Amino acid sequence: MFLSRQRAWNRARTLQPENSTEPNRLIQAAFSALYAKMRISAYPYINGHTVTPELFFRALADQTRLNSVLLLLNEGELCVCELVHALAQTQPHISRHLGQLRERNIVADQRRGQWVYYRLHPDLPDWALEVLRSVGDAEHHHRFQKRLATMPNRPIAACD
Repeated sequence: MFLSRQRAWNRARTLQPENSTEPNRLIQAAFSALYAKMRISAYPYINGHTVTPELFFRALADQTRLNSVLLLLNEGELCVCELVHALAQTQPHISRHLGQLRERNIVADQRRGQWVYYRLHPDLPDWALEVLRSVGDAEHHHRFQKRLATMPNRPIAACD
């Protein structure tokens, strides 16, 4: 559940220094901007479910899911075998985590023969993409892209 505008402002006022008599304008502006971006009415319905910040961040709390989503953000679309190679995890482990992301409408899948390709869900909210882009720039996640680049027999030809 997200805070109403009044509750967000009241929370911001409690965060100001005790000796301050005037409202902390920075906190007020931050909460107002956050509320404006993430109003409940702004949450899109995808397949009958909403993508809320709480569900989004819970889904990405696992390292495997976070790294998978960041790879999909940078690469566009990947086969499960590519994610297995890049993350150095087993196929059942990767598939289970991708299934959880699919249930939360963070990724979408497409079956091509026996292969399943994943991409970020096309209806993912803008605020969620902004969060992913800011995290995706971290140096830590570039090692997975480097590992993916060294994958022999990438699925361009192998998975089709």
